[in-house]
This record gives sequence, structure tokens and C-alpha cells, in this order.
Amino acid sequence: MTIRDIYETRMVIEPPAAEMLARESDPAKIAELNELLDRCSAAVDNNATYGELTAMFHRRIVDLSGIKTLGLLNALLHDLLARSNAYVWSTEGAKKDTKVRKESSIKARRTLVKLIEDGKPEEAREYALVSLRNVADILDKWGSGGRIVDVLKDWP
Repeated sequence: MTIRDIYETRMVIEPPAAEMLARESDPAKIAELNELLDRCSAAVDNNATYGELTAMFHRRIVDLSGIKTLGLLNALLHDLLARSNAYVWSTEGAKKDTKVRKESSIKARRTLVKLIEDGKPEEAREYALVSLRNVADILDKWGSGGRIVDVLKDWP
């Protein structure tokens, strides 16, 4: 399994969860997602914390959809995602534009939350998918996408 594999799996799980959240458009859930994004913004200078919060944001997208089995599957990915985020933000490619890339990523997540808030399920699903695809492509560009994930030991 590679980091790219994790993102391919997320492309299957997260967009439908975002769609479901947009159908419901629950203010409490939207507030929770926005609060996580505020915490991400405050952590742009701390790669480890930023990576953990980013992983948590994506985990909550799925958890808040309310499908318990999907949440369980996503929980299995959460630790891998948090560790891969910490690794990715320590690579040479990430170091070249870390703060700019993180701020752009946060802006993209805010756009997703706004689509959820506005009750636009199809748009939220498509935006989540395109965003994940873009990140996976960036990881490939940085040379991180093909990194093999060893689930039995810690990284890096």
C-alpha cells in the first residue's frame, strides 16, 4: 500500500460523505468543521499539529455523515493519514511551499464546508473528489505518492 493508495481510498469514501452532510446541512456539524479549520489555520507553522488536524478534519467529514460502517472504515485510515501527513509535510517538496500550500488547502476545505452549509450535495461531492485528486497529484509531483506505507511500524 502507498500514500497514493490511501488517497484513492479516500476518493471513494469522503465525497459521498460530503454529499450526505450537504443534504442535511446541520449547523452544529458545520460549526465543528469550521472550528477544525480555524485550528488548522493556527497550526500552519507546526507540521505535526497541522497534519493531525488535517487528518481529523477529513475523519470528521466521514464521521458526521452518520454512516457508522463508513466511519469505522475511515477510522482505520485515520492513523495512516495522520502519519502520512506528518511525513509529507517533512519532505523537500513540501518544504518549498509549505505555508502557501497549507493556506491554499485550508481555503479549499472552507469552500467544501460552504458547499455543505449551502445545501449543495452534488457540488460538495464533486468538489471533495476533485480536491482529493489534486492533492494526490501534488504528492506524486513531490515524490511522496509512491511511498510504501508500512502499517506495522512507525514513520518515517
